[in-house]
Amino acid sequence: MYTEHDHFDRPASTVSHHSAEAELNFITHLDSRPLSTSSNRSGRTTRNTLPVTSQTTDVDGYQSLTLTTEDSEPCGDSEHQKLTEHIDRTSGVRGRAQFSLRTFRYLVHTWQWELYVWSLGTAGIIAIVALLICFNGVQQRYWNSKIQINAFIAALSQLSQSALIVPVSSSIGQSKWTWLRKDRKAIDIDRFDAASRGPDGAFRLLWHLRLRPHLVSFGALLVILMLAFSSFAQQSVAINTQRIKVPKDSSTHLKRAGQATYHSLRAFGSEKEAFRGPYDADESVAMVQALLSDHIDADNVTGECLTDFCSWKPYTTMSICATTEDISDTLLSMMAHHNGSIFLPNLLDQGLAEISAVLPNTSLFTHIESLLYYQFPDYEGDMNMVPFSNLSILFYDPCKAANSGMEGFARLHHLENWTAIRAAFRPCAQVFTSTYEKYWRTEIETPNSELHWYAYFEHGSFERSSDTIYCTTPHSTGEETCIRHSLLSSVARSILMTYNVSATIRQGELGFEDAKEEFESQRTWKSIILDDIRKDSHDGPPACNEEAFTTFNNRIQSIAASVSMELRNNENGSASIVNGTAWITEPVIEVNFLWLLMPIMLYVSITAFFFATILRTIDAPPWKSSSLALLQCGNPDNKMAGTKQFKAFAKSTKVRLDDNGETWHLVDSQQDSVGKQEIAPQE
Repeated sequence: MYTEHDHFDRPASTVSHHSAEAELNFITHLDSRPLSTSSNRSGRTTRNTLPVTSQTTDVDGYQSLTLTTEDSEPCGDSEHQKLTEHIDRTSGVRGRAQFSLRTFRYLVHTWQWELYVWSLGTAGIIAIVALLICFNGVQQRYWNSKIQINAFIAALSQLSQSALIVPVSSSIGQSKWTWLRKDRKAIDIDRFDAASRGPDGAFRLLWHLRLRPHLVSFGALLVILMLAFSSFAQQSVAINTQRIKVPKDSSTHLKRAGQATYHSLRAFGSEKEAFRGPYDADESVAMVQALLSDHIDADNVTGECLTDFCSWKPYTTMSICATTEDISDTLLSMMAHHNGSIFLPNLLDQGLAEISAVLPNTSLFTHIESLLYYQFPDYEGDMNMVPFSNLSILFYDPCKAANSGMEGFARLHHLENWTAIRAAFRPCAQVFTSTYEKYWRTEIETPNSELHWYAYFEHGSFERSSDTIYCTTPHSTGEETCIRHSLLSSVARSILMTYNVSATIRQGELGFEDAKEEFESQRTWKSIILDDIRKDSHDGPPACNEEAFTTFNNRIQSIAASVSMELRNNENGSASIVNGTAWITEPVIEVNFLWLLMPIMLYVSITAFFFATILRTIDAPPWKSSSLALLQCGNPDNKMAGTKQFKAFAKSTKVRLDDNGETWHLVDSQQDSVGKQEIAPQE
């Protein structure tokens, strides 16, 4: 048998074959600094009492803390000179290599449990990140487990949290022995031990250290922050509803007017599909719908959608667009030559002498002009599309007459008391973007009116006829859309047949005061047209209606929208079908990786703190947070430099807390002989 000091003096070749415990005993006693040799032994005692600290200063000014007991020598070996000589002998390249390997083996052996638990926490973090990456944005129906992903994340995060706190606690406990290398208060031992056990002790240690730049302060802060580790990890995943595209769904479609090449609008009140001539008595279905509805939106698009949401990419459709303007300043008064009648100028701007005259006592008058055979574009080259029909309405305006100071029927014969409004209809290519979600919603983009149109002629003829087709291609979609000349004529005829009306004022018994305005037409819709201008003044003379222009404009826009709807719905063929995309709403796993920043940063910080503590406390005894070290630290022959001896002492020694009448006293009651042999280094 030999002492621990004899063990250090043995040749390196002999030491190298010993176990990691012998190497551990070697490492933990190394100290390369010259140490003071002024220590005297005053005697030994076998009593285990509370260690007392003493401070010595070496020749270089270093101070060291030595744990001693009353009437005992310092804790551990005091013969450092032999250790220094041994380091000098092994300071070569080979010696440094052996020392590095020996150090590594020692560290792994000392911290093997903490390294294992740290690896377990690392695996938990990796599993969380991998799981969230793989299932981010995936429908919940593809999660083939009865346990939800939230439960998996909660379990993994709790595993990582519990595992990562172990190396932090051990590192704080191990830092205690480095902290005690200087004179410290004995209560610091309790503070460090409490900090290694939980957030409460960690907070109290931080308060005591006042956040001084010490490594253990960082560790205590990590213990507190680990309380939020699991919560943040679980917050990163949620189950939300999301629209999922249905692949290859041919049932989602709507109709557009891609090639409006049929000849006429559908007739109303007849089995005929088309008008036969300009004097047909039947109105079109589109016109009737516009008159019976208060308002028809131009974006009134319908189609087929079998799910709760469908969408369509922008598509081009042929439409009828309308504009209205006040043309009262174009009225001509020829009262001197035509007995004070009001005349409407010819709007064709063709130098024609024809003008439209308003007969005496007339109070409302409409005039329809078709430009299809006068100013419609020629086929040569690109062309701009002009209105194919103009609807002008002239009416006696009581709002103006009220300020004229005139009385009786004289008001009808003055230009300043009349209002003229013109509505212009033209074909236009519109770009629609439609969606369906409980109801249809369409956004309309009307391209620049300067779109270039071109004509196709059938039968090889270059003369304009009812079979001429006008086409244009908006740049935004690149889709060609066309309309036939005869279809435009059908729209113009429908407008003519509906609005070919006039009204006169019939004198009553009291003259103009009880006069009544009557339509000179048998049209079914005359009251609707009259209401747009006169509002509710059928039983007396015309009353002021300041909303006449707005109401008339809304009616014109409804007519254009209704005709455009029929263009879309009445067309057949592949060019009229626009396929869309169907979407279904499903629960989807959604991950917000921002919530993982804190757990990942905590993991990186814990890893850095853990390994930094291992390296910085390499010259300290490997006692960590164990209180068993304090039982034997005052005994210079404790033989507990290694973890194996440390565990052997704990297993073989029995202790008992006695009350001697004055105080409590912890004594060694028994120690096995086998345990003694395990504690002492073997030959």
